[in-house]
Amino acid sequence: MAIIGSRTQALFFELIDFLQRSSDVRIVGQYDTISDSLQQGLGQSVAADFVVVLQTFSDEYSQTEAGLLIGQMLFGRVFCCYGPWCPSDGRSHEVWPVSVRVPIHSAVPIIMQELGAFQNGEAPLSPMSAAEEVFYHRYREDSTPSSFDERSCVIVSDELPLRRTARQMCQNLGWRIEECSRSISEIDATLAKLGTMSRTALKSKASKSQITILLDLDPLDESCRSTLRWLQEKHSSCDTHGLTVFSESAFSLKGVASVIEKTELLTRLSQLSKTR
Repeated sequence: MAIIGSRTQALFFELIDFLQRSSDVRIVGQYDTISDSLQQGLGQSVAADFVVVLQTFSDEYSQTEAGLLIGQMLFGRVFCCYGPWCPSDGRSHEVWPVSVRVPIHSAVPIIMQELGAFQNGEAPLSPMSAAEEVFYHRYREDSTPSSFDERSCVIVSDELPLRRTARQMCQNLGWRIEECSRSISEIDATLAKLGTMSRTALKSKASKSQITILLDLDPLDESCRSTLRWLQEKHSSCDTHGLTVFSESAFSLKGVASVIEKTELLTRLSQLSKTR
């Protein structure tokens, strides 16, 4: 594995520590810039199966540099692990393909998954992979939950493929699941149904069940904003999280506990499960 970028930034410490401590990783080179790495033979005289690029700010790397690096590593795995100042790059900056971009807070589990795939002889994603392919690739998961969390959840989306995929993820975590479209009447009926199921399942317990809502924010139009306002007014006790392709478009959005990028959904759901 090779590492490119500033390793002194605090936001990368957890990732760097994981890579340095992992028995599955041997670091063959550390470089300040992509140009340095290529000049020193990365991908030629310096062989690496993985390259981790640390991106602190937008435009830190040019499209030309990114293209040259990906070209040298065409049969390897490249990950651009970006910080909180770069989430809009996939929309406003065409530098890194979506298959390469990884939010820093999801970097460790995603790289762990790819290490396992590499050891199993699985081919990496193509740099030309579409966002949907990246989504399904990263969220393939064993059907047996590693831990059971009796959380009640409603998946709200007009896209059936997203609902099915999110349902499978939630079921793997042991959650009770219902799903519906973004119609307010459907959401209301589904929440009523799930609330009854939760109260029945927990009637012998003193704790009160809280329902988690996973609301598809795409497109973030007036209809979606109206749904959020309605949820705030009628179901403020629910734990609502927004799902979107570009989370920066919802940074100031009221009514959601968090905004989750769809390409890191499994990681964030696992984190939610652990907070129960």
